[in-house]
Amino acid sequence: KNQQAENQQLQSEQAVLSGQLEQILEQMGASVSEESDPAVLAEMLGNYVHGLLAEKQELIEKVTNSQEQLTSLTNDRKKIVAELETRLQQEEKFKKAKQMLNPSEGEVLFNASNDIVLRLSGLSFDVGKAEIKDEHVPLLEKVKKIIEMFPDARLVVEGHTDASGDAATNQVLSEKRAFAVMQYLRQSMLLPADKIRAIGYGPEKPIASNKSSAGRAKNRRIDIIVMR
Repeated sequence: KNQQAENQQLQSEQAVLSGQLEQILEQMGASVSEESDPAVLAEMLGNYVHGLLAEKQELIEKVTNSQEQLTSLTNDRKKIVAELETRLQQEEKFKKAKQMLNPSEGEVLFNASNDIVLRLSGLSFDVGKAEIKDEHVPLLEKVKKIIEMFPDARLVVEGHTDASGDAATNQVLSEKRAFAVMQYLRQSMLLPADKIRAIGYGPEKPIASNKSSAGRAKNRRIDIIVMR
């Protein structure tokens, strides 16, 4: 009798436990069979929880990847915005620089490397000479103000001649003229030696035909490259 009573008690507890497990499985959205064995139901619950944990881990990985992608996109956007702002600032400086020089003094333009070129066609020298004339000091003062707008830039002063006369003589003359302008800017602006350099090209880089006097006048020039 005692064993029968205990057996009935165990069956009752088993039924309660099975009901609780079935209820938990149903609440979790698991499909419950007609199986009422608590051990089987517990195994089903364990398998379902294991599956949920796997799904959770997969979701965590997806969220992590999404966050990394979002961070990357955010950084890319910040970089693009910064580059755009820098470009707009450079364009404003470029426009201002163009306005500072009148056509008789020279022009401001971009070269193939997207560096700013101050083409000083109005900076002339006496024939065969490389001394800067007093009358050109105001032009060079404008050049200094333009250069000051690009404090981090490196400068290259290029000397150019036309094709008249001896090529070797023109080469040396272009070097001396470029060096004279470089020295003027370096001394008056207190520029370090590694920030500015001079180079002469002689007649190698014409911008107009050397067959006309007007073309030769354009080719005799000083170009200052503002390398940003």
